[in-house]
Formats: sequence, C-alpha cells, structure tokens
Amino acid sequence: MEEKRYSHSKIVPYILILPEVLLLLALVLGLITAFAQSFGYLPSFDMYDLTFDYYIKVLTSNALLQQIGLSIVVTTVAALLTAFLGVVVGWSLVTVFKAKGLVNSISKLPMLIPYSVCAVLIIFMFSQTGVLPRLLEAVGIPEAGNLFKDILYMPNSIGIIIVFVFHGSSFFTYMVVGTMSQISETLGEASLNLGASPLCTFIHVTLPHCMPIIRNTFIFEFVIFFGSYEVPLLVGNALVKLLPVQAYLDYSSFNITVLRPEAMVINMIMLVIAGLVVLGIHIWDNHDRKKRGVM
Repeated sequence: MEEKRYSHSKIVPYILILPEVLLLLALVLGLITAFAQSFGYLPSFDMYDLTFDYYIKVLTSNALLQQIGLSIVVTTVAALLTAFLGVVVGWSLVTVFKAKGLVNSISKLPMLIPYSVCAVLIIFMFSQTGVLPRLLEAVGIPEAGNLFKDILYMPNSIGIIIVFVFHGSSFFTYMVVGTMSQISETLGEASLNLGASPLCTFIHVTLPHCMPIIRNTFIFEFVIFFGSYEVPLLVGNALVKLLPVQAYLDYSSFNITVLRPEAMVINMIMLVIAGLVVLGIHIWDNHDRKKRGVM
C-alpha cells in the first residue's frame, strides 16, 4: 500500500506540469512556423524556397520603418508613464490609505477590464461628441468638442497611450503595493524614526528596494503594449499604423502568398525588439543587484 502511494506521489508532479509543457510546445512550434514563413516557406501554397526578399522588402520600406519607430516610441512612452503613475499611486495607497479600504479596491478596477473595452470607454469619454466635451460645453466652453476631435486618432498616437496608461497603471500599482507595504512597515518606519522626511524615505529607501519588481513589471507592460493590436486598431491613426496592426492586416489579407510572409517578418522584428528590451533590463537588474550586494 505504501509502495503504491509512493509511486503515485512520484507521478503526480509530472501530470501537473503536463499542461504547461504542452502549452510551451505549442508556443515553440508556433515560433518555428512563423520563422519559416517569414522566409517564404508556405507548403500549403507550393512555396518551398527560402529567401531573404521579404526581410529586405520590409526593412527597406520607409513606411514600415516609420511604423517600427512609432511603435517603439509609443510603447516606451506608455510603459514609462505607466510605471511612473503606478509607483506614485502605489506609494500614495501605502502611505495614506495603508493599502486598505475602498480606494485600494477602486484602484484595481481598470485592470479587470479588457483592453478593447478600455479603448471603447476612452472613445466614449474623449471623442468629439463624448462625455467630457459635452460637460465642458454645458459649463460654458463653446465648441469644446473641437479640443478633443483629434486626440484619439492623431498620428502621434496620444489616444493609444491614454488607453495603455489607464489600464496598465492599475496593474502596475497592484504589483508594487505589496512590496512597498513590507518596506514601509520595516525599513521605511525606521527611516522616519531617524528623522528622514517621507519623500526622502521614499527616494532613498522604498524606491531602491522596489526596483526589482518595478523592472519586472515594466518588462511585462512593455511587451503587452508592444504586441497589442486591438487598441491601436480602435483608436490609432488610419494612415500611420503600429506594427501589430500592420501584421494583423497583412496576416488576414487574401493575398496570402505575398503578405503572409511579410506579416511574419514584422512579427520576427517585434520579437527581436522585445527581446532586446528584456535583455537590457535584465543586464541592468543584474548590475544593480551586484552593486547592492544582492545575489
């Protein structure tokens, strides 16, 4: 009886890890397929010859290079603003509300809403006939709708950044509040007792100890923003598209033999850019840990 229980206990971990292994295999197979298709390998359409022509076409296209630059700028700005707002709101929740109560619960609501719904809410608020322009006109500001008519669909993608920050800052706050609470109750309280101001305590004690979780959350948000296509599709500019939107449109096009490989090239470019960002922050994190003597 004991031997059967022992054998079962040995099998259970492998059974539990099986879904994750299958999911990882599906991801790897998908990446291999996308990589092969980016070189024009489409057996379903009798395309077996590998070529760099699609990479050359994408990387020499001024329009696509503009899309690459815009995607990097929009994603970086949105991720930095999200990190800043998330840290500030998290610190306020910890110091003022002690990370408890109704305000703390309300701060979690945006991250429970899908990105597409967030985009619709922003359109509902900031469009030319939205709630905010109507309120401004009601209090006596004439033609307030003209102030907002371009904010959602401008080439500089302000509307996209607003949606990303609105949704992402809630998740960022949720991630940093736990660490900030622990530090505030220990090292932060000791710093205050020694005479340091709350701002000085935050800058020199709380923030440095929260940097690992801040960096990890920043990576997560950057990758999510960089790969999102539904938000740029709903509130982005129709002429200057972000990379995920262009990849989605090329992939779903009927001209499969031409645009499908180009869509996969764009996906590979996005993968490389995201990988470089992750690698850079990982190197920064290791350097910071060695500097502080943390392994």
